[in-house]
Amino acid sequence: MLVAIPTRIPPAGKAGQAAGTAMGAPSATSAWNVGGTWEERDVSGWARSELEVRLLALSLPPLQVVKVSGIDGHASVISNRGKVKRPFELKCDIEWEIALTDSERCEGVTSYVEISPAPSSARMPCTYETSEHFTAPPKGDEVVRTVRAELARLQQRVDGALEGLVNDLATK
Repeated sequence: MLVAIPTRIPPAGKAGQAAGTAMGAPSATSAWNVGGTWEERDVSGWARSELEVRLLALSLPPLQVVKVSGIDGHASVISNRGKVKRPFELKCDIEWEIALTDSERCEGVTSYVEISPAPSSARMPCTYETSEHFTAPPKGDEVVRTVRAELARLQQRVDGALEGLVNDLATK
């Protein structure tokens, strides 16, 4: 019969030093997880809140972001044997309004789904799918062209906001 012999666990300071890296660089492991095995933190609340704040700030006349709704999804920081990954998948609806004239407005919703990390070789750090529909549609071909141009500008601003979100997630 084998008997387990108790061994002394080093104090927290020494365990933390064992997990540290050379030259004081930050480690991907915590002090208690010196083996660098699986560790995960949920940052979903932060990601959803930050997404809403960033998208609400995208108004630029004549287009105004009226509301960001339907925000859902998850984001986490995973450390596994010294490698850090930040998986996420989010979705939201951007309700917008375009002032065409003093009395004429066009309104609609652009839905973003499956906002998730892109391959490292991609231009953008995330990918997504979009769909849109008008709640107060434009009237006339010229007006439709104006609305499409404004929505394209909104798309560029959304890309910038999502890129900033992904960059900030990388610091979590």
